[in-house]
Parts: sequence; structure tokens; C-alpha cells
Amino acid sequence: FYLPAEIYNLSRDNLCREFYYVFFGAWNREENLSSLRWFAKNVLPKVSPQTKFKVIGSGVTEELRREFCGYPNLEFTGFIDNPYQIIADAVAVIAPLKLGAGVKVKVVESLACGTPVIGSEVAFEGIPFAFGFTLEIPFLTDLYLDAMQKAKTLTFEQRLEFRELFQKNIGAKCADRKIVEYIWTNY
Repeated sequence: FYLPAEIYNLSRDNLCREFYYVFFGAWNREENLSSLRWFAKNVLPKVSPQTKFKVIGSGVTEELRREFCGYPNLEFTGFIDNPYQIIADAVAVIAPLKLGAGVKVKVVESLACGTPVIGSEVAFEGIPFAFGFTLEIPFLTDLYLDAMQKAKTLTFEQRLEFRELFQKNIGAKCADRKIVEYIWTNY
């Protein structure tokens, strides 16, 4: 995988200082939009209103903002040239995808930022491991709520160590399965 230079140059200053979660994707794609709709309908009502979510990516229209205006804890940032610092500073990226094919670049990039991904099996297709919480039984509200709480317990040092290992070994060696398994087994 090609990792943008901005990922290698992330600041360590804000990591885990704010508590927010991220949705990352192109919002004009139905597979991303349907996952956000599912999450808003099933999980958000059970989350504290103080829990913040940043929705990053292209395709954020006024119509989309109106659709989700009833969820004040969803902040639509839209497209950002360099979203990686926001992702690195998040508690986790949430990816409850039901559809999609191939490796999800947003998942690889999030992992390279040292950010755990809370997602369905579809989110992790083609990725031989995960840092954080892969949900084997997708779309159960309580599993997402539990994983969101667990993500808060990861320490600054754990995330930084993983980010450095991932960038050094995965980014440089294009996700060689033996290296990935070694990192995950020994992490």
C-alpha cells in the first residue's frame, strides 16, 4: 500500500486528547452512506449526546447535512486535503460497511495513523489483521457500543507503538502477510 507522506509526519501532540470518533469515506457512495445511516439509526440513540463524531470525506452535500440534522453530535467536515491528523487524534474510526469490494484504503490509512478501526468483516476484507476491534457479527448495536468503550482504554503509548510498527513494516513492505502476522502476534 502507498501511504501518503502526511501519515508519516503526524504530530504526536494531540493523540488521545479529545474524545471523538471518525467516519471516513466518500459520502456519495452508497456503501458508505448506508453504513452511516445504519449507525445513526441503531447506535447513536444509545450513545451519550456528548460523544462526538466527525464525518470526513468528499460528497457531503446540503441534502446530506439536512438528512442528519437531528444528530447534533455528528459533525460533517466534508473533504479535507489532509485528514490524517484528525484521524490520528480520534479514539477510533468506525466502518460498519455492509457492501464493498477489495481492500478498504480508508481502513489501511486509519491503521497507519495508529487509530483502531471498529468495523464489520467487509471493512477488513483483504487485510490480514486489525488493530482494534473487528466485529465478526456485524450490525449488532451492543458490539459497537462495547468496542467504542474499549477503544478509549488504549493508551497513548500503545497507539504510538502500533503506528510506528505499522508505518515502518507495512507501509514500506506493502503488507507482506508474514510481517503483518508477526507484528500482530507480538503486539
